[in-house]
Amino acid sequence: MKHPSIPRMCLLLAVLLLAWPLAADDQRTTIRFSGDSSRTVERDGARTVVLTGNAWIDTGTTRISAREITLSGENYRHASSVDNVTVEDTEQQITITTSRLTYDRTTSTAECSGWTELEDREGGLTARGGYLKNSGDDGITIIQIAARILKDTDDGQMLCRADSIRYDSEGQTLELTGNAFVFWNDDEYRAARITIDLETNDIALEGDVSGTIYD
Repeated sequence: MKHPSIPRMCLLLAVLLLAWPLAADDQRTTIRFSGDSSRTVERDGARTVVLTGNAWIDTGTTRISAREITLSGENYRHASSVDNVTVEDTEQQITITTSRLTYDRTTSTAECSGWTELEDREGGLTARGGYLKNSGDDGITIIQIAARILKDTDDGQMLCRADSIRYDSEGQTLELTGNAFVFWNDDEYRAARITIDLETNDIALEGDVSGTIYD
């Protein structure tokens, strides 16, 4: 149902507060969402809300904005977003921009398809690729399809490329798998698999190892 003549504040209860229990002690949290227009679909007792035009949802620590956002599942657990999607996660201190996103509030998992960029401000790192999955619960990010990472270091920017990259923000490690390549401090490293300790910048190579190091 659309109400184009009703002010934004009334469209989908533009600053709508929804509360739900998160644990046995009945702790509660709040989600706010808004859009230029909306429609609600009920099927088999399940309700889906679609926000269109300048759509956004805010859970307190995570804000998602896009051209269109669909909320579904129990307590609107799932949010699917398309076109000009931006995710701001203040808890992880990351920003994600992508063309298509699915987000699970319960597990704090964001899955992105289409060209995607993740900026980790605390880690001084930017990840890019055609597919990205980030888990807020364990701090693991998987990047695939033309995967690359740019990491700021005291000796300049480190460039990492591979078929697949696993970034552990809590353990501060990178695992590059498949056509792995690292360029850093004028040196080049190539291998089937490369592991990097982001705290010490130690680089370990496995399988088909090659490289160029300048003294």
